[in-house]
Amino acid sequence: MGPLDSNSGPLGMPRWLVAVALLVLVGSGGARALQVLRRHSEQLSAAQSSAERPHSVRITMYSTRWCGVCKTARNYMQQNSIAFTDIDVEHDTAAGAHLMQLNPRGSVPTITIEDEVLVGFSAAALNSAIERAAHRPAGG
Repeated sequence: MGPLDSNSGPLGMPRWLVAVALLVLVGSGGARALQVLRRHSEQLSAAQSSAERPHSVRITMYSTRWCGVCKTARNYMQQNSIAFTDIDVEHDTAAGAHLMQLNPRGSVPTITIEDEVLVGFSAAALNSAIERAAHRPAGG
């Protein structure tokens, strides 16, 4: 298939979305259009990641309800259909003790992807950890 036959534009986005983003970029503030494009790119990446998973990946987030970064991580995983267990360490003392073993600072969010521990939240870091876990042999 040649470049003119493709229905996809940059970053695998549909050409119509690229056209709309360019119109917004030209017509009004460019920063907003770039945010929309970045968000779509992250969502597309997460969707592709979940569609390509050869086996289920176990994800647990140790969080609190008042933590803004926890809320961002929770929303990101929910919006991208990433299955995870959310444990509020303020209401589960055993989980709070386990959090301290995983992350001696005890900061939230602390996210485990199989046996890998992420402290804080970054969509890119989360997606990379999921990819690594998904491509390890099951049980390995």
